[in-house]
Amino acid sequence: MASRNRYTTGISRGIWQRQYLSHHCHFLGRCHNRDVGAKWTPSGIRALYPRVAARIISTPSTGPSRPQRQRRSAGAQRQHSVNLPNLVTQPTDSAHLPLANKRMASADWRLTVAWVIGAALLRALLSAAAPLFPDETYYWLWTRRLEAGFFDHPPGVALLIAAGTAVFGDTVLGVRLGPAVAALLVHLAMTIAAWQLAGRGPAGARAARRSAMLLTVVPIVTLGLVIATPDALLFATTMTAIVALDRALAAPVRSWVGFGWWTTVGLLLGAAMVAKY
Repeated sequence: MASRNRYTTGISRGIWQRQYLSHHCHFLGRCHNRDVGAKWTPSGIRALYPRVAARIISTPSTGPSRPQRQRRSAGAQRQHSVNLPNLVTQPTDSAHLPLANKRMASADWRLTVAWVIGAALLRALLSAAAPLFPDETYYWLWTRRLEAGFFDHPPGVALLIAAGTAVFGDTVLGVRLGPAVAALLVHLAMTIAAWQLAGRGPAGARAARRSAMLLTVVPIVTLGLVIATPDALLFATTMTAIVALDRALAAPVRSWVGFGWWTTVGLLLGAAMVAKY
């Protein structure tokens, strides 16, 4: 009896949903829109029952329908979206971060300049207090007769000393003027290289400050670059070549700017070879 009632309920549902199935009966593979009316006789429904009525009967008759579920989900989304702006628009201190970064970068650059100037003054003080060493007088003699090369080194250090003595004469200041300028160039080139490699900005300023401080406390820079040796010109040209190499790698490929930087790198490396090797 229950199965008969279920069969009758399925037939009544099928008749009620005739318009729906008339447009979607192509999945049966047996009828089309033009002759669907002939299929809705009792015998036709019985013939279609194994394929259609079972699907109709199996549809749930309780619980919320799909439009109701959609409306409920939309209402829940609106309820969540009401609280969303309150979470997003909370006042933060992010607006003050750029100003703080600028202040920190300015402080780092002031300390960087202070370290570079302090190191230069310290080297000048040591240069004025210490007499010439035997190696310096030996290189000074090379300036009497400049050649393309000497017994120990190429003519780089002789040219550097000759430039200083041409300004201040045959004095301690004249002999050590060229190396003092080279030492200052080492400090500046190292600071610029650290600034570029760290990405510039606040991070670059912090890296420049640390590199300037580091070079000030390294003995070979503070003490070794005071005297007139081939190392002063070697360090200066090498560090400047590193700065030029960074700019050459950042320049566009096959451009005149890149060509100029690569040419500068080659000239500086050549000058480094002339300084000592």
